[in-house]
Amino acid sequence: MLKRLLTSTLLLMPIMGLAQLTAQTAIHLDAVSMKENRSGNEQGYLSIPPNGNRIVVTNSPMFRIIGFAFNKQRNDLIEGLPEWAEDLRWDIEATIAEESVTTFRQMPFEEQKTVLQQILKERCGLVAHNGKKEAPVYALVLSKSGPKIKEISPARADAKSPGWNLTQSTGKIEGRGIPMDALIYALSKVGLERQIIDRTGLVGQYDISLTWTSDNTLPNAQDGSEKDGVSRASIFTALQDELGLRLEAMKADVDAVIITHITRPSTN
Repeated sequence: MLKRLLTSTLLLMPIMGLAQLTAQTAIHLDAVSMKENRSGNEQGYLSIPPNGNRIVVTNSPMFRIIGFAFNKQRNDLIEGLPEWAEDLRWDIEATIAEESVTTFRQMPFEEQKTVLQQILKERCGLVAHNGKKEAPVYALVLSKSGPKIKEISPARADAKSPGWNLTQSTGKIEGRGIPMDALIYALSKVGLERQIIDRTGLVGQYDISLTWTSDNTLPNAQDGSEKDGVSRASIFTALQDELGLRLEAMKADVDAVIITHITRPSTN
C-alpha cells in the first residue's frame, strides 16, 4: 500500500518545558479514508487514541477539523471558510504506518493533531497561513493587591535539573518553577471560551498552586456560585484569592488561521 510522507514544521509546547521549539517530524501514513457523513446525527468527535496508531474524525464539520488540526480552540479564529465547511460533516480515519508508530506516540498531543494539516492539504487543496484577528480575550493581569505567587531564585531557575514542570487536572493547576507562558497554556485548557493573553508583566519563574470548583453550567461566572447549598469558588475568584491575579475581559489581536484556498473533498 502506498505510504505518504508527511513532513511539517511544528510548534511544540511541551508540559516539561515551554520553550517553543521548531522541529521537522516525518510521519508515514499507511492509509487515509475520508467520506461525507450523512447520518444526520448532531454529535461528532475528533480523537487520537492514547498509545494508538490512528487519527479518527467522526461526523465533524470541516471548520472543527481545521480547528483541531491547527490547535485553535476557538472557531472564530479561523478565517476564509466557505459555507460547505460549516454545514457538511465528514468522517476521516488515518492509520499511522508501523515504522512511524513509535515516533507518533512520543509526540505531544498538540503535535499529533497537526498531521491532519497535510491530509487536508492533499484531500482539500488546503492553503492557509498564520495571521492576526481582533477577538474577545481574557487578559491575565495583576490584582490590585499584587501577586501572591512565589518567584524562584535565579540559581534554581538556571539549574539544569530538575527544571520546571506543570500538572493539570479538573479544577486544579500545579506548577513548579514555571514561567507565565506555562500558566497561560494551562488556563487555555479549562474551557473559559476566550483566548487568554499575558498582561502581568511577570518575567520570572514561579511556584503556583491553583484550585477551584469546576461548574460546567456556569463556565463564565465571575463570582463564586452556589449549587445544592454548597459554596463554589470560580476560577476567577481562585486566581485572585490564591495567586493575586485576575482575568480581565477585553479585545486584542490574537493569532488566527487564514484560509486562502480549500475545495470540497472527493470521498473514498
